[in-house]
Amino acid sequence: MTIPVNCRMRRSGMMVAVALFMLASPLRAEMLTSVQQSYLEQAMRTQIKNDSDFQSIRAEWTEAHKVAEFLCRPAALNALRKTHQEVDKVFLGDGKNGGLTLLSSSQLTGTGQYRAGGINWVPFSFRCTLSPSTGAVTGFDYRLKTTAPGARVMAPGPVVRMKHYMVRPPL
Repeated sequence: MTIPVNCRMRRSGMMVAVALFMLASPLRAEMLTSVQQSYLEQAMRTQIKNDSDFQSIRAEWTEAHKVAEFLCRPAALNALRKTHQEVDKVFLGDGKNGGLTLLSSSQLTGTGQYRAGGINWVPFSFRCTLSPSTGAVTGFDYRLKTTAPGARVMAPGPVVRMKHYMVRPPL
């Protein structure tokens, strides 16, 4: 037995369901222009030698993560080495596709870390700008973060002990 359903009700119900799904799921809209996507794919093919790795990264990584790794990271390394010659490695993001925001087709922002002297990791925030017409990186700006979540600032020198007073409420 079939129950007649008004076509308009079905369509409006479908539209509500789609709207709720879009609000509930993370925004994964493609922000890059077709020229930028081609440029990114070319950079990925140059840096990834294994085709199965290329296909996996293309399918599983967010657009922001791909832009960060294959376009902005090389620019970040060059920019950081201009002021910190000891920099040998740079990570953009937090390693879990987080810490990166593709604000528009021309701007990626986020957090990262660079390694200096082989052992010291230094946190920073950054902005990477892209050309909408070519896809190439047009700028990379960063700011050192003095208090990153979970980071401990280690400084050489003597330990200074402070006097601690314990205050107890009256019993």
